Amino acid sequence: MKRLSVCLVLCLAGCSNVEGPPLTIGHLAPADDPARAAAQSNGLKMALDELGAKADPALQSRPLAIRMVAAKSPDEYESQAVRLSALGRAFALIGGTNLEETERLDHLRMPLLSFAPHRASAFSDNTVVMGIDADDRAEAAVAWLKSLGVKEATLVEGVKNPANGELFRQAWTSQGLDKALLRRLKDGEKSQAEVLLFTEPPLKEFFAAQANYIIFLGPESELATMAAVTPKSRQIHWISAFAADPQSKTAGEFAERYQKQFQQTPSTDALLAYDGLKMMLQSMRNMRGGAGEKLGKELDAVKYGGPTGPVRIEKGRLRRPLFVVHAADGVAPAFDFRWDPPVAAAPTPATAK
Repeated sequence: MKRLSVCLVLCLAGCSNVEGPPLTIGHLAPADDPARAAAQSNGLKMALDELGAKADPALQSRPLAIRMVAAKSPDEYESQAVRLSALGRAFALIGGTNLEETERLDHLRMPLLSFAPHRASAFSDNTVVMGIDADDRAEAAVAWLKSLGVKEATLVEGVKNPANGELFRQAWTSQGLDKALLRRLKDGEKSQAEVLLFTEPPLKEFFAAQANYIIFLGPESELATMAAVTPKSRQIHWISAFAADPQSKTAGEFAERYQKQFQQTPSTDALLAYDGLKMMLQSMRNMRGGAGEKLGKELDAVKYGGPTGPVRIEKGRLRRPLFVVHAADGVAPAFDFRWDPPVAAAPTPATAK
């Protein structure tokens, strides 16, 4: 495979009076998943195009460049990032689809936005994880089932990520459902349940003759594997960061703009890249065009309203609205339910004595 190297350059207020070198952000794209790489690149390009029409005085004298390179292994992610920093003078990075790749990029101690599904405790303050955490997926799924009046379900647990099963059980009981009515199955066991939930794709096609709802709790990157072992007569529901929410005008407008520009429907990766870049540049504006180590910490203070609703950073990971969706005749995922993460209550001031 040829190495992918693309540079998108935007002069935020025209290039006639450029002062200094471009502000460069490095994008590490997954070489083994061209669809994800393209979606990420599309999201970044769309954000750049929109920002070009709304230049900010703090950045107007500097062109902004997104330099994308493809990487296949954790070693390659790290070496390409070093190259982007040393030769391309990148001040920040966007990339990493899993914990191992993200860990290698985190070692560089540069501001980093990662597509990984959750954050490792060892990550530095400069790394922000944009992917959907397993506990948020669980909370969204339970909230949807509760809205349908479901009171009992069967959870099929795999062996790869046993903690995800426990997260779902916690979400089930925290929303007032009876723990005794959440049954547990091991991969390969048969079930007559009407509601089946899977923490990861089963090893082989499963028996689901009675299932009205099959819900996949894993990351969207494993959805194709899940579909391959799901009976063709059954529909899969899953948790996504994007859906054409009929109640959201901004989500619909974003989908229309994306479709017009790229002739395809937006994916979660496209939305994460779009939101991530806009949040990163908003933090730069707050710093009056600055860059460097402070940028990662400045992201924590960003207040950003994305196409699907408010997005915030909490303990180094993005919290955002999530959607339960299902595939509809091979076209864009169809909307089922919207879940908004709860806002943490402000600490109660200590009473003066």
